[in-house]
Amino acid sequence: MRGSRHLWLIALALACLIGVLAWASPEHVLSALADPHYADSPQSAVRLFWKFLDERELKLAADLIAPDADSGSAQELAALRQLVYQDPLLSLQRVEILDGEKPHSLAARVFWHSPVKPLEPFAYSFELEQTSGGWRIRAIQRLGGFSRDGGGDLWTATGNQSAI
Repeated sequence: MRGSRHLWLIALALACLIGVLAWASPEHVLSALADPHYADSPQSAVRLFWKFLDERELKLAADLIAPDADSGSAQELAALRQLVYQDPLLSLQRVEILDGEKPHSLAARVFWHSPVKPLEPFAYSFELEQTSGGWRIRAIQRLGGFSRDGGGDLWTATGNQSAI
């Protein structure tokens, strides 16, 4: 009976391992093990980008931007670099992400908190592309202000809506 209990434990462990491999494809599992900053979706790439900025890991944030990105993205990254280094107490509160109208485009509203000075939420449009190293940001564009749509949780751009 005691040997049977061990056999059941081994069978349960194998079933769990097979379930994990079936749930997450081996490519994603191996990529995540080899590179912990692997972005397997556009949303995760944008979230990683803001996480790196919040942690002041600007080299890692810049690595998420595609090498063939437009010059506006480099300027926007420089502006964000200045923002996070200007106020050492600045911290990221929340990032809201919505799908854009075009494929592989996202809109993000970013809420920062600083005890030094209050900040309004920033809104950005992202265009992403899939590469062998995961999703990369092709373009970043700061949008105009955002307003609540009917008092709900959805928000719409009041500024440059064509960028989304």
